[in-house]
Amino acid sequence: MLIILFERISQIGLLKAVGMKNSNIAKIFLYRASFTVLKGFLAGNIIALAFCFLEWKFKFIPLDAENYFVNHVPVCLEWETVVVVNLAAFAAIMVILLVPCHLISRISPAKTLVVK
Repeated sequence: MLIILFERISQIGLLKAVGMKNSNIAKIFLYRASFTVLKGFLAGNIIALAFCFLEWKFKFIPLDAENYFVNHVPVCLEWETVVVVNLAAFAAIMVILLVPCHLISRISPAKTLVVK
């Protein structure tokens, strides 16, 4: 989010110069960041669920029989846990993304619109 913010600093200054409120600019960046986060969650969940399914089906991670009671890593997937972890992580990320949104209010349109 900070990288996006710094890349678009002149655009933010222009939007402020034409009268857009800080809250509206922050919403734009939050929506964009949340879309990126959701794409990452989707990709991560697909990879993790595929890995769990493959381990459950083919048992390709062996365990030492001398140290464990089972021969392979058991897989038990609880959907409620997956949903709660995803929601908690998403909420934490959105709270953290409020910090860059606060920086938007400190950007001066006059400084960003300087001709280069």
